[in-house]
Amino acid sequence: MKRGAFGRLLGYMRESLPAYIIALLSVSVLTAGMQVYGAHFTRMMLDAAIAGDTALLSSGLQRLTLVLLGVVILMPHANHVFLASCAKATGNLRRDVFAGVLGLPFMHFEREHGGGLLSSLTNDIHEAEQAYMNTVSGAASLGITGLASAAYLALLEWRLAAFALAVGGCTLMVKSLQARRLRVMGREVQDARADLTSRLVDILTGTRVIRAFNAQSLLLSDYERRSVHVYRASMKRVRWNALFAGSDALLKTGGLVGILLLGVWMAMQGIITIGAAVASLQLLWGVSALSASLGGVIAGVQSSMAAADRLFELLDADKESVGEGNDRLPLKQGEPAIEFRHVSFQYEPGIPVLHDISLHVEPGQLVAIVGPSGGGKSTVLKLLLGFYRPTQGQILIGGQDSSDCPAGRIRSAMAYMPQDDYLFAGTVAENIALGCPGASPTAIAEAARKAGVDDFIAAMEMGYNTPVGEGGGQVSGGQRERIALARAILKDAPILLLDEPTAALDEQSQLLVQQAIESLAAERTVLVVAHRLSTIENADRIVVIADGRIVETGKHSQLIKLPDGAYQQMYRHRRTAGVQPVSH
Repeated sequence: MKRGAFGRLLGYMRESLPAYIIALLSVSVLTAGMQVYGAHFTRMMLDAAIAGDTALLSSGLQRLTLVLLGVVILMPHANHVFLASCAKATGNLRRDVFAGVLGLPFMHFEREHGGGLLSSLTNDIHEAEQAYMNTVSGAASLGITGLASAAYLALLEWRLAAFALAVGGCTLMVKSLQARRLRVMGREVQDARADLTSRLVDILTGTRVIRAFNAQSLLLSDYERRSVHVYRASMKRVRWNALFAGSDALLKTGGLVGILLLGVWMAMQGIITIGAAVASLQLLWGVSALSASLGGVIAGVQSSMAAADRLFELLDADKESVGEGNDRLPLKQGEPAIEFRHVSFQYEPGIPVLHDISLHVEPGQLVAIVGPSGGGKSTVLKLLLGFYRPTQGQILIGGQDSSDCPAGRIRSAMAYMPQDDYLFAGTVAENIALGCPGASPTAIAEAARKAGVDDFIAAMEMGYNTPVGEGGGQVSGGQRERIALARAILKDAPILLLDEPTAALDEQSQLLVQQAIESLAAERTVLVVAHRLSTIENADRIVVIADGRIVETGKHSQLIKLPDGAYQQMYRHRRTAGVQPVSH
């Protein structure tokens, strides 16, 4: 049985729980002590003043000095320990959520907008943090102060204490009836914020396209619409909280007037002193704060729990099995490096992408996959990498069924260069070494040389320490592709997967990459998806995929001779058009 969201949040305090509890109780007791002693001091001073007792006045001032000195010394230290414990717990939560995001299946990132995940990593974590930072501490402080005030009030006069507790009980009942609605509204606000963040991510990452198409007004209008949705959801919660505040004020004012009248009447009857009557009024603030401020505590809890629900939904989502990071999949001798056995696949039920694909690639071969756009070429690589599992059939890597292996173990045997050769903000060297942490500068430079990128890196003022900018924005498209190729080469995996590696290259760069691929094929197995047919004419085998099926396979010299063959038509089109067909 899973713990509730609140219990799971507090579970992140496990490393510093003793310190958190001690600090929380210390702060709460000191706060309660100040409240109760303040009422006691007021009683002493008024009674001493009315009686003209200077000794009592002097004694009271001395005790107050000692109490204040103790609070000044202890309170900052207790607050420091408390806040440090909260910061550590939030760090643990943030780490788990980030790890949970990284562990989500690839399909999740294709179906869900990244802005929702960004909102979870920012807004939801901040909102959930309030549960143990403000809500629990507020509840503890209010509870201890309220109970201590009620206890001292009972010592002064039990009837005043009974009246104060009755007012508090009524307030608590009203707040409890309103709590569930707050959680629902809190979830609505968090969802609306996530939607707004998603649009903001779109705007920031797509700013080049937005400006090129003069779409600023359209995007601004859409952003404003989503912003209004956040505003309306927030205002709905504000109105409900305002209703809470109204009932709080009514109950608190009624309680104060009631205890004031009761205290004055008892003082007039000689049952209690004037000092005790004023102290009772002061103590009522502690008792009434417990119940009156309970609404704010409940509201805070529900808001935090709405955010926590979203976080734990993410943490509880199915994760892909990665395995140990250094656990490389061994390839069995005498087995094909890659083998598809009657593989079919569909992203959505009823929408097939691949049909009965059977394919084998021997170790050391360079095999190219070509075909019209949308035929399923890139999907073959995604299945190999374990981003998806086949709907039917088997995929074997070095003679081992990939369905029996964690995805991380499968990927350990492969280096991959995707179409969208993304570079992370950092230096050229850091991007090349992404799949091989700790690689030496010599190894990085050698990978760059094999990818044909070393000359332009050497020409840069900072060389391999040159920042590439976010997404590689400070280098050209061709340079970005060759850095990505160097990254794949450096991993030194027995299988190299290339998804249209020359798509953004000029003729000179294309020739360099083509030579690099052919050189690599002598050292490892290479499977390349290509739309520039000239780059793969020397491949050991070319596989033509159309409409999710293998329609032709063979060498370039064989396929080009097939009358009315798919490959021949593609090749003829390239020769007559003088351009390369674009494929996705």
